[in-house]
Amino acid sequence: MMYVTLALVLFAHFFSVQSTTRSPIVIVPGLLGNQLEAKLDKDSSPSILCKKKSDWFTLWVNLDLAAPGVDECFVDNVKLRYDENTKEYYNNSGVEVRVPGFGTTDSIEYLDNSAIYKYPYFNKFVKYFEGLGYTKGKDLVGAPFDWRFAPDQLSKLGYYDALFVLIEDTYRNNGETPVTLIAHSLGGPISLYFLSKIAPSDWKDSTIKQYISLSGAFGGSLHVLLGIISGDVEGVFTARPLVLRECQRSNPSQVLLLPSTQLWKDDEVLVVQPKRNYTAFNYEELFTDISYTNGSRIYNEVKSLISDFPPPNVTHYCYYGTDVKTIDTYIYGDSFPNGPPSGFVYGNGDGTVNARSLQTCNLWKDKQVYPVTMKSYSKVSHFDMVSDENVLQDLGKLLST
Repeated sequence: MMYVTLALVLFAHFFSVQSTTRSPIVIVPGLLGNQLEAKLDKDSSPSILCKKKSDWFTLWVNLDLAAPGVDECFVDNVKLRYDENTKEYYNNSGVEVRVPGFGTTDSIEYLDNSAIYKYPYFNKFVKYFEGLGYTKGKDLVGAPFDWRFAPDQLSKLGYYDALFVLIEDTYRNNGETPVTLIAHSLGGPISLYFLSKIAPSDWKDSTIKQYISLSGAFGGSLHVLLGIISGDVEGVFTARPLVLRECQRSNPSQVLLLPSTQLWKDDEVLVVQPKRNYTAFNYEELFTDISYTNGSRIYNEVKSLISDFPPPNVTHYCYYGTDVKTIDTYIYGDSFPNGPPSGFVYGNGDGTVNARSLQTCNLWKDKQVYPVTMKSYSKVSHFDMVSDENVLQDLGKLLST
């Protein structure tokens, strides 16, 4: 009987150890990848259809604000303004914006709170890991951020301080088990800035087990050029591109994601219009030709933040989709820049981010002593990288070892 009791004690101890050694997950989402909330106390608005006063409400995604006529209400609430005197970005006058759900997965599972239709994002990811025994808010947490800003502004807003504390708390609340940091899309550059420029080396060695990027847009994407030039409805098909263009041009994060001059050559054409072509080395000329008055200033502010692709200096797994038709060149007609492209040249990538940008992590193999593992998933698109069954199974195996 004594041996049976001892065996049961050892059995229970074994599974107790297993539960505390499974690596907790901290998720950094991508561009437009978490909800934003707003509160209004404005003196004026662009339309009689727009509210000037309100309590907190969902700003992104809010389909009620996407229809023609009220899409300008959304833009007026979400766009940023720049103060030349303080050299800082601010919300529009009379608008407060906050990021809900930090430390939970609530605002990244679905991007809206609609009872009729929800924009899914990390919902399948979360459900999969719950099925493996993870618990939301304990060893499965999110680090949403204000995706309008680039890393330098996020640092000033305290995001990286909060991320540091979240990782530290998650580590301690799970028996001092090193954490896995998982980042998607823009979350790649955002988290890379944290790992390479903010987090101390000894802290990373003890607190972070591994860093996993899913479709990391480390070297930029042609996709953002559409929003900057002629406006991108970003899947909200009832909105008007030229209306949304105003807020897209105000966001430093959009400019941060322009294709990198480190990866694109000076003879590779990104944009064609009847009067001239543009490469990654002609952004300032492009900004002038499309009357993007703040473009050069924003570009010069953000272009050097991670342009040298500093290594994260932690064990890194770089997972990305491939073999999906991805735009390499936008071709515009006489309506440039106020009409949509009339044609495209396609290349390889995940449908959103170009292959060379997704494969930037390969450069780190020669820049750090920690291992870097690359893996591509054929025919898996940019957004499916957080829900594809094969990707999730591979992540599950990785986090269980």
